[in-house]
Amino acid sequence: MPPVIEVSGLYCRYGMTHALSDVSFAVEAGDYLAVVGPNGSGKSTLVKALLGLSSCDEGEITLFGTPLPEFTDWRTVGYLPQNLNLFNPIFPATVSEVVGLGLLAGKRFPKRISRDDKSRIAETLEQMGIADLRHRLIGDLSGGQQQRVMLSRALVNQPKLLILDEPTAALDPETRDRFYALLTEINRNRGTTLILVTHDSATVGNCASKLLYLDKKLIFIGTFQEFCVSPEMTGHFGGAAQHQICRLH
Repeated sequence: MPPVIEVSGLYCRYGMTHALSDVSFAVEAGDYLAVVGPNGSGKSTLVKALLGLSSCDEGEITLFGTPLPEFTDWRTVGYLPQNLNLFNPIFPATVSEVVGLGLLAGKRFPKRISRDDKSRIAETLEQMGIADLRHRLIGDLSGGQQQRVMLSRALVNQPKLLILDEPTAALDPETRDRFYALLTEINRNRGTTLILVTHDSATVGNCASKLLYLDKKLIFIGTFQEFCVSPEMTGHFGGAAQHQICRLH
């Protein structure tokens, strides 16, 4: 079975500035990969490249063994963007309608929600613990509730791969911890491959199976345990910073 994602020799530039240089890695089915790094390290650039939302100068990306330019089965890929302020507070869309948008994306015209689709929406809302919100307007919900709605929209197609770009940035610590627990459940119980871009490396180390540290180039990829005992990473970061990431302090 080919890797879910394979990146080889990726170079991305904005004008004369290198956003990513010679990045290569693979993500296997069932992985839960945390992508971390400082601001400006190229994390969002990498996400956009993986989703085909921006082009890079050199390198190759394959999804499920298919070169990215030839990949068409986007229903197998879910995406939760960094910015959740997608809806005006008075936008008249209910939770069920917002989640249903995740199903419409893969339909041909005319795009309509079928009876089977309604069952899928109801099942997803139940699994996400927000079935009681299905008739509420999206603008009336709290940040944590909106986060679950947007995750439900990304999951309603039952994707094999879910990519999340700093989804907890605007959440309070308690809501953030519940969200991480939910992602762990999705990964372990459904077998969904997860790529989570985050600044919260110390917390996500409790649930992600692998760490990718990016700083315009690939600094490290492997398990958190491998990172924590790596002399090379001690030399790169210093023992105190390495221990902080590993929560050994």
